[in-house]
Amino acid sequence: QALVDAIVAAGGPVYSFTDIAPADDQDGGQPGGNIRVGYLYREDRGLEFVSRPGGDATTATEIVAGPDGPELSFSPGRVEPADPAWASSRKPLAAEFTYGGEPLFVINNHFNSKGGDQPLFGRFQPPERSSEVQRMQQAAIINGFVDEILAQDAAANIAVVGDLNDFWFSDVVETVEGDDLINLAETLPEGERYSYNFEGNAQTLDHMLVSPALSEELDVFEYLQINSEFAEQVSDHDPPAALFSIEDEPVVPPEASIGHSSTLEGRKHRTTEMRFKVTLSEESEETVTVDFSTHDGTAISHGKRADFEAASGIITFAPGETERFITIVVIGDNKMEHHEFFTVELS
Repeated sequence: QALVDAIVAAGGPVYSFTDIAPADDQDGGQPGGNIRVGYLYREDRGLEFVSRPGGDATTATEIVAGPDGPELSFSPGRVEPADPAWASSRKPLAAEFTYGGEPLFVINNHFNSKGGDQPLFGRFQPPERSSEVQRMQQAAIINGFVDEILAQDAAANIAVVGDLNDFWFSDVVETVEGDDLINLAETLPEGERYSYNFEGNAQTLDHMLVSPALSEELDVFEYLQINSEFAEQVSDHDPPAALFSIEDEPVVPPEASIGHSSTLEGRKHRTTEMRFKVTLSEESEETVTVDFSTHDGTAISHGKRADFEAASGIITFAPGETERFITIVVIGDNKMEHHEFFTVELS
C-alpha cells in the first residue's frame, strides 16, 4: 500500500495490488527480507482482477475446468511452492484477470539469482554457471503450468513475466518458452534487448513471454531504459513494457427464418388469421430481436380488393427461446380466385 500511495503522491494513477506473503525466510534474499512477487493493476480501464481466495505461501494453485474454459483454483496463487526447485528462491505467483470479457492469465516470476556463477569474462572459459541448474528446474515447472492452461484452451491469453535471471538466448529462457510461448525480447533489434548492465555488459534478465493468441494482440513492446544507462538509479533493472489491444470476439447473432403458411380466404366481410412460425438457428444467451414486414405479391394489402392487412413489427426472443409466431390477417371475399401469395420479410 505504501508503494500505491507513493505513486499517487507523485501524480500517478491509482493502483490496486495483490500478493501472497511468503513464509519467513523461505524465499531467499537477506534474512528477514522476505522478497516476493506481486501485482499492481489499474481498474479504471476495463481490467478486472478475478479473485479466488484461498491461496497461501505453501498451497499451490491449480488449473481447473470452469464453465467457460480453464480457471485458476486460487487467484492469486503460487505455482508448485513446495517443489524443491523453489528452495530458498522466490515462488512464482499466478493471477487471473479479465479485459473486455477476455480472460488473461499472468505468471509472475523471480528466478534463482546468478550468485556463485563464474564471471562471463573471467579466467575460466566457458564460465561455470552453477546457479543455472536450479533455474532450469524452475523453467520446466513454469513451462508445464502454461501447457496445462493451453491443453484446455489453445487460444488462452497467457503472459509469463518477471526477472528470469538469464539471457534471452539462454537454455533457461528457451525452456520456459518451449513450443508454446513467444519471447517479446526477440521482437526487438538485438542492440535493444537489454534490461540490466553488469560491469559494462548489457544483459537481458527481465522478460515477457506470451501465448500465441496474446502475441497477436501486441501493439508495442520495449525495455524502458530508465536505470541501466544512468549512474543514478532507482533500480538496477529496466522494466519491460508491452501494449496489447485485446478485443472481444464479435458476437454473431443466430439466424432467423420463417416458415410457410397457407389458409382459405373465407367469405366476404370475414377475416382469417394466418400464423407464421419464426425460428432462430440456435439459442442465444442474450435477447434477440427480429424485424418483420409484409410485402404484396399476387395478394395485395391495399384498396377495396385487399386480400390481407399489411403488418410490420418486432419479434422478441427471450434468452434461450428459438421459436415465436406472428399473425397476419387475411380478408375474405366471394370471388373464385387462383392461389395468391404475399411474403413476410425478416431483417
